[in-house]
Amino acid sequence: MIPAIVVDDVRADRYVARRRLSKSRAFAPIIEYDQGSTFLEAWSTPQNRARIVAADTPCLLLMDINMPGMSGFETLEELQSRCDVGPSGQCPFIAMMFTSSDNPIDRERAAALPMVRDYIVKPLDDRAVLGIVALMSG
Repeated sequence: MIPAIVVDDVRADRYVARRRLSKSRAFAPIIEYDQGSTFLEAWSTPQNRARIVAADTPCLLLMDINMPGMSGFETLEELQSRCDVGPSGQCPFIAMMFTSSDNPIDRERAAALPMVRDYIVKPLDDRAVLGIVALMSG
């Protein structure tokens, strides 16, 4: 099973993502955060870090762009800086932007982030989940 994290300030979007990922039977556990700062806080503690990510399995990270406080871009930039100073120098995440924005500027900015592998426009559907599973498996 692939661990997954959904960071989105909209409860309904988190619910749909959780249900679609669960339905695929490829993802567990699925952890939700409503803000980038809350996710980063959890990631910064060793107990939560162990709960979030298994040591040998990359974790799917679906990140909304437009959230109050820290945007998804700011959250991923901060996460990348924290991962780079760790002992392995790598992040155990495969991040995908998960957003309602189909703006080409947002797509360009996402493509420039090293840990972002895909850009998914909401709502998450079965076809997108199949693509995620294929990316995570290959």
